[in-house]
Amino acid sequence: DGLKREARAKIYLEKPERPRIKLSLTPAPRMGKEDAKVQIVEFSDFECPFCKQLSQILDKVSDKYGRKVSRMFKAFPLAQHKNAMLAHQASLCADDQGKFWPYYKKLFDNSQHLERANLENYAKDLKLNTEQFRQCLDSGQKFAKVQKDISEGEEVGVRHTPTLFI
Repeated sequence: DGLKREARAKIYLEKPERPRIKLSLTPAPRMGKEDAKVQIVEFSDFECPFCKQLSQILDKVSDKYGRKVSRMFKAFPLAQHKNAMLAHQASLCADDQGKFWPYYKKLFDNSQHLERANLENYAKDLKLNTEQFRQCLDSGQKFAKVQKDISEGEEVGVRHTPTLFI
C-alpha cells in the first residue's frame, strides 16, 4: 500500500502544470477586496445542483479566510435549465439594490423554484424595492450582461458549471 501511495504521488508530481489563463473580465458582483491575495472567479448556474453545493463550500471559505479571499460571480446559465437565464437577470437586479449576495443565497437555497413569481417573492423577502425590481426584470436590461458573462466564460474555456478560476 505504501508503494502504491508513493507511485501515485510520483505520478501526480510528474504531471505538467496547467497553462495559466489571463482573465480579462467585465465588472461583476464581488465579495471581498479586489486586491485580496486569493481571487476566485465563479462561473455558475442557479439551477445547477453542483453549483449549489459549491456555493456552500465557497461561503465557508469566505467566512474562514475573510479579507484574504475575493469572490467574483459570473453568470453561466445552461440551456437545459429553463429558469436560469431569468434568475441570473434577477440576481443582477438585486445587485442594483446592493443585495446580490443575499439574493444569490436565496436563489441557491431555492434552486428548484426559480419561476418569475418566486423570483419576485425572494426580492420581497429580502426587502428590495419590489417595483424597481419588477421594472428591472421587465425591461430585459440585464439580459445583455448575462450574455456577456456567458461569452467571457466561453472565451476562457468554460463548458459546464460550476467552473472556478483561482
